[in-house]
Amino acid sequence: DADPEQYLRQGAMASFDTFAEMEDNFLRLLSLISGSMDYNSRAESPALGMRPLNRFAPMSALTSDSTGARRQSSGTVTPSSQRPTRFGHVINIALQVPQDDPFDDDTWSQRLQQFTAAHANDLRESGIRRLTYVLQRSGQHPGTFTFRENNDFQEDKTIRHIEPGLAYQLELPRLSNFDIRPCFNDNRQLHIYYGVSKQNSADCRFFVRVLVRPGRLRTAVATVDYLVSETDRLLNDILDALEILSVEYPNCDCNHLFISFLPIFNLDASQFEPAYRGFLERHGKRLFRLRVTAAEIRFLVQTGSEEEMPTPFRFCIFNKSGFVPKLENYVEMRDANGEWVFQSLDTPAGAYNGMLVATPHQPKEWLQPRRYKAHIMGTTY
Repeated sequence: DADPEQYLRQGAMASFDTFAEMEDNFLRLLSLISGSMDYNSRAESPALGMRPLNRFAPMSALTSDSTGARRQSSGTVTPSSQRPTRFGHVINIALQVPQDDPFDDDTWSQRLQQFTAAHANDLRESGIRRLTYVLQRSGQHPGTFTFRENNDFQEDKTIRHIEPGLAYQLELPRLSNFDIRPCFNDNRQLHIYYGVSKQNSADCRFFVRVLVRPGRLRTAVATVDYLVSETDRLLNDILDALEILSVEYPNCDCNHLFISFLPIFNLDASQFEPAYRGFLERHGKRLFRLRVTAAEIRFLVQTGSEEEMPTPFRFCIFNKSGFVPKLENYVEMRDANGEWVFQSLDTPAGAYNGMLVATPHQPKEWLQPRRYKAHIMGTTY
């Protein structure tokens, strides 16, 4: 029953042909966004149970005089620089990059960082919460760089090359038991994180995340065949990237892969298991050599009418021992408390059955270091 204007958010999108053109028109773009909000908290939305204290308004409306002080109900004066401020607006800027541009991603990140830092005060005055640059170069996947106000407008490197609105699909909260560091590579579709356990610094591993976006098929190929071939191609790219990174990080174990298909498919999910069993035959030895002990493939299936929400299915492969791979199938459903949980489709039920979908990855069990040492020695003891 809340007034929707109380939760008003504004956004702006713009595209520029050159970096110089963006510099010349950036302040004009900011002028399209009006004001900020004065909040006692930084709650994301009313869904989190937080009630707003004000509406978006120009900065002049939040100050009682030219000194920038605002009188509170108690009669005291609080400087505007000390008041908690809520930033809710977002800006997306698309920038065309020439094909022969000599700068790599890190150079562009530094260049955009310097530009954003120079306009940090202007961004705060306009109530900007997030600023995202999308660099488009012909023949390449777009490069995405996101800068957040709550990080002092530094780049959020954990979601580089992914749209912020899709970042939740990477399931990064599941990595909360690890200190993660993004590892960038030439394939912008792969999001690889090097994680070190917060409980044991010797427990280090790679977490690989891939989002498969909707696309158009040029030929009439069966949906299952498309999913299998696309997963097979991505798996080759992932393993190639891990081959390179394993030289820099040689002692990683229990690496984890996660591939999420964003399109919604109309098919029988039971067709997947026999198709995906072929992965173990084609890539099993290489997965074991690169210490990949778990892989998850998530996809959405329209099980009912088009008006109903699609059902998330998850196909999992586990091989901690290195000798006995386990294939498990799950569907994601809400429990009595409204939480998303795994429901196993196998008999007997799989290891994830009844667990929350957001359950963090656990550190190594006591036996895993010994098992790893045995694998390195080429024995089972």
